[in-house]
This record gives sequence, structure tokens and C-alpha cells, in this order.
Amino acid sequence: MTDSGTLRDQQADFTRQMVMEAAKRVIDTYPIEEFTIQKIADEAGMSHRTVYRYYPTRQALLDAFTDWIEDVVAPLPENLIEDPNDVTATVRLAFDRFDHYAPYFRAGLILASQGEPLRPHRQKDRDRQVREELAELLEPLEPERAEEAYAVLRHLLGAHTWHVLHDRFQLHDGRAGESVAWALGVLIEAIKNGNYPKARGVRDTDK
Repeated sequence: MTDSGTLRDQQADFTRQMVMEAAKRVIDTYPIEEFTIQKIADEAGMSHRTVYRYYPTRQALLDAFTDWIEDVVAPLPENLIEDPNDVTATVRLAFDRFDHYAPYFRAGLILASQGEPLRPHRQKDRDRQVREELAELLEPLEPERAEEAYAVLRHLLGAHTWHVLHDRFQLHDGRAGESVAWALGVLIEAIKNGNYPKARGVRDTDK
């Protein structure tokens, strides 16, 4: 790569960083409906055209901002679930992170609900990771029951669950994480004891 090419890449990276910092300030300062390309361009001190060159839609800007928050500002460990038999540490880590960076995770969820799904490719990667990390716990279950149990456990671990508990039910200061840790502990213990939903139409007397 030529020196001029390297310089252009550095300038592009610097511009993207400026845009991300400006997006963060917009969320910190203004109502969520003002999260627009023009508002962020104004905050960054650059033209709408410059921001548009890198992020042609608000959705593209939101996806990039969410990636930046999760990768740079508030990264998670590579292995989300260290022990599939005890996910309480995972819940506390994830929900403490949501609490600490609440404005940005909340903004991402609200804006995503108004448009396209937020980073579907990344969501699928995270789902696949959690599924693999829970495989040992769910292995004894029949495939359909394992899928149901995985879906419930995965949903409880997610930002949407935090958002509802934190904003709607006002579980602040770690209470949302502690509540979900308790619920997951009960569910995991039930799974280990063979106490999980039976196939539709199957009764206890059918065993």
C-alpha cells in the first residue's frame, strides 16, 4: 500500500471515530428522535455529505454505533458463558454493562424498533455462540425441548429483557441482573432435574 493510501485510510478511520463520538454526544444530550445524520454531522462539525459518505442511512449509522459501543466502549469477554451450569456471573456481567451504558443500549433498542432489525448478522453470531455454550446443559433434553429451553434462556440473557426490567419495572442498581440471575438459576436447576415442559399433548400419566 502506498503512503497516500495509508494516509487516506488513517483519515477515514479518524473521521469514523469523530462520527461515533458525535453520535455518543447526541444520545447524551438530545431526545432520541434527534438521532439523525444531520444532527450528528452538526455535532461532529462536518458536513452532512461527509457523514453520508460513510453511513448513507440512519440504520447504517446506528449499526456502526452499536458495534462501536459493544467492541470499543463496553466489550464483552470472548466466552460469554464460562460455566453453563452457573450463568449467574454471566448475567451480572452483562446486566451491569447494560446498566452502566444504559443510554446507548436503550437508544439502540428504541431506534431499532422503529426501523430494520439491529445488526441481524451479529445477532445470529451471538445466538450461535450462546447455543454452543449451553449445549452441554441442554444435551439431555429431546431436540424440541432443548430448543424451547434455549430460547427462554437466551431471551433472558438479552438486552431486551434488561430494557423491560430496567425501564418499565424500574429495577435499577443491579436489581434487574440479580432478578434474572435468580430466574435463570431456577430454570437451570429445573432442567438438570428433568423438570421442563413436555411435548404438546403429553400428560404425566402417559409416561
